Amino acid sequence: MQSFRLTCVLAPELKEIALAQWISLGMTGCQESEIAHGTEIQCFFKDSASRDAAVNELIKVKPDLKIGVSETADQDWNARWKASMKPALIAPGTWASPVWLPPEGRAGDIWIKIEPKMAFGTGHHATTRLAAAALLRAGGRLPAAYALLDIGCGSGILCFLARLNGAVYTAGVDIDPDCAENLAENRGNNPSRAGGGFAVGGVDMFKRGARFDCAVMNMISSESQPLLDRIAALLLPRGLLLWSGILIEEKNDVVDYASTKGFMLTEESTEEEWWCGAFIHG
Repeated sequence: MQSFRLTCVLAPELKEIALAQWISLGMTGCQESEIAHGTEIQCFFKDSASRDAAVNELIKVKPDLKIGVSETADQDWNARWKASMKPALIAPGTWASPVWLPPEGRAGDIWIKIEPKMAFGTGHHATTRLAAAALLRAGGRLPAAYALLDIGCGSGILCFLARLNGAVYTAGVDIDPDCAENLAENRGNNPSRAGGGFAVGGVDMFKRGARFDCAVMNMISSESQPLLDRIAALLLPRGLLLWSGILIEEKNDVVDYASTKGFMLTEESTEEEWWCGAFIHG
């Protein structure tokens, strides 16, 4: 059998959007290589119609993008991707990796067990590290036993990290229904006495009266910015928002918009081309 391949080089802000689109079109595997001008991506589909649909979606967004198409012998691309994995150091002394790939850390290091799926976070992305570091730094400003909301939780890494660092209640939501099975598996691999859980849906699913000390979201600005009003309603007075997934070049626009919703920037950090901000509301 054949796999149908799409090859292109994408800038960071387009890569996240493209991957989400390709997953919805039935992507069977993906290989990434960082190069000087972005990320070189080889994406595989089971038929030419799915691949060609992915090409057409890319052209709509970036008409001048150079896109290569070809056919190759079918392989288990997901298995190859998993075989190339390494434990991710998401914060000092804190690792994320599958149960079958323990980190070679020091005694006392924290190990969050995440089963790898291409559609969900494995901890290797800079935006996850920024969010994780911001969450750990926020510990001194949060109650001793705090409640956390993770919007766009993916594999649940940030919820598990919060549970290991003082949270007594964590709620993770993601609009991708394919996350449900992975989240259930990861929750079983990371037992905790903390309350809460995961759900497929958005922030509108919470009933009136739900309140959190801290909200964290690691999402591109076009998806996260429209949620600020609802997040403000879900935070307790002087609640904390940790916002990652923002390109450095977008920072000023994001901070200005957040201020119109009552969020004040108190801390920021960067890694590679990404920016993360900590905001207090009210």
